[in-house]
Amino acid sequence: MYSFVARQDEGTCFPLCEELGLTYVSACPLAKGYLSNRYAAGTKYRKGDWRGEMKLFQKEGIDANRNLMNLITEFAERKQATPAQIALAWENTKKPYLIPIPGTTKKERVKENFEAVNVELSTEERREIEEALSHMDIVGMGRIGFSGTVLFPDCMRSRRQTA
Repeated sequence: MYSFVARQDEGTCFPLCEELGLTYVSACPLAKGYLSNRYAAGTKYRKGDWRGEMKLFQKEGIDANRNLMNLITEFAERKQATPAQIALAWENTKKPYLIPIPGTTKKERVKENFEAVNVELSTEERREIEEALSHMDIVGMGRIGFSGTVLFPDCMRSRRQTA
């Protein structure tokens, strides 16, 4: 699992990918929809949806992470994109071996997520994002069961670069 709210693998899995030539496949790059900026404090979740139990989706997490959502929203406005597309574009340009695989149950979100490949972040914009992130402590994101990380041999990387 890797996203704006779960970056711990930068210091663990990423060096391993670089050393061994592995591809990092990131599940939940939109943090179960949190990075779409569509959830507000007080959102009711269906029974069994663990988002209702995570601080990230509760008032405490939403309030504490306001700076992150403001950053994402600001870039979305600049780029005429959605917050989800900014989150995916950031991941798409982060490392050549990083492949985000967002999930959704809605056809319109598949299209929105796919169109993130058309959102370009310049080197300066990526630096601006990284600088802002370095000063943020994300509240409410813990690992829930499956880590969401899958590593593949280097042969997968060439497939992505030619696609």
